Amino acid sequence: MMMMMMLMWITFVLFNKVDSTQNNDISQPDPEITADVGDNVTLYCFILKNDRSGNIVWYQQKLGYKPRVIVSIQHDYTYENEFKPPKFNIEKEKTNYHLKIAYVETSDEAVYYCGYRKFLTRFGNGTFLAVKGNKDVKMSVWQRSMLDSVPAGASVSLQCSVLSEIRSAELQVLWFRPAPPQSHPQIIYTHHNSSHQCESGSSTHTCVYNFTKNILSLNDTGTYYCAVALCGKIIFGNGTRIQLEESKDPVVIYLAVALGMCVVMIFAHIVTCKGRNREYFTDHRDVKVSVWQRGVSNSVPAGASVTLQCSVLSESRAAELQVLWFRAAPPQSHPQIIYTHHNSSHQCENGFSTHTCVYNFTKNILNLNDIGTYYCAVALCGKIIFGNGTRIQLENSGW
Repeated sequence: MMMMMMLMWITFVLFNKVDSTQNNDISQPDPEITADVGDNVTLYCFILKNDRSGNIVWYQQKLGYKPRVIVSIQHDYTYENEFKPPKFNIEKEKTNYHLKIAYVETSDEAVYYCGYRKFLTRFGNGTFLAVKGNKDVKMSVWQRSMLDSVPAGASVSLQCSVLSEIRSAELQVLWFRPAPPQSHPQIIYTHHNSSHQCESGSSTHTCVYNFTKNILSLNDTGTYYCAVALCGKIIFGNGTRIQLEESKDPVVIYLAVALGMCVVMIFAHIVTCKGRNREYFTDHRDVKVSVWQRGVSNSVPAGASVTLQCSVLSESRAAELQVLWFRAAPPQSHPQIIYTHHNSSHQCENGFSTHTCVYNFTKNILNLNDIGTYYCAVALCGKIIFGNGTRIQLENSGW
């Protein structure tokens, strides 16, 4: 993050030196503005020319990209498709036109140029908007590693302590359960704001989250993980392991297994009924997102390199998404995040209201430890959307 900001700042300074002879007619008094995610900012532009017959144009330039027109102003305001109100607005002050950006996001970090266009375009020196996101927030998640063995049918309370620099209302806390090798990690519970107790210090906040689970059979045992989902990353706790007491009475075992099978069948019926008309919703702005993968890859020889592909269809621009790859994990470990995509590692097609991006991930399959099911996932603020998974297997392997 710091390296990207430094590169953008160097580009910004060099641009100003090259075009400084053209800046006599336009003044942008703020070379840099720093904002937190969610802030509202105003970028100032003063026109010093007496001739006002030309157009005023605001541009956005991100590192490594060409400048893009935000809005053109003459008699009316003409906003480009990706820069519509109320996110972007022009504030008129006499004959000057300032750019207001509402609810700043990390994807808004860029250099903003005010230009006066009449035959040629003359630019101001530009204003670099630096956005401080949640990536630098210090946070730790702790769980008690193991509970005492419990009898079948018992109810257990799992506890998770979250120490962070931000308020609990801004956190999304979830519980994961270890999944079989051929399924993605299972999110089994999401905490709401009223389901925890917090203590606030001068600079940190400690919240305790409780989750109650009925342990009906062996299907409910294993390791449960508490996790905090921030914008674009997931922080896991150390996990709490649950195991059943050994029972020597076969009748109890048979009854517990029968009860567990009934619960599984009822749950599967509910999921099947609801899953027929399921849509994926992410983010507090109700942005629709769907993630698709090819289900099975061909068998490959040991040492081969395979390319996994993930298609993401969303109403949000690719720069606002964080796409990760998970590998199906053993029962006693949390889901393994093995790769995170950066903005340059995908190809996108933009429609009228949707954006389709294809993400490729190359993996060397050296031995049996590298086979299994790989899941593509989109992490937004407080939500994780999984793809259907791609299975990789070795030639002449029975796995």
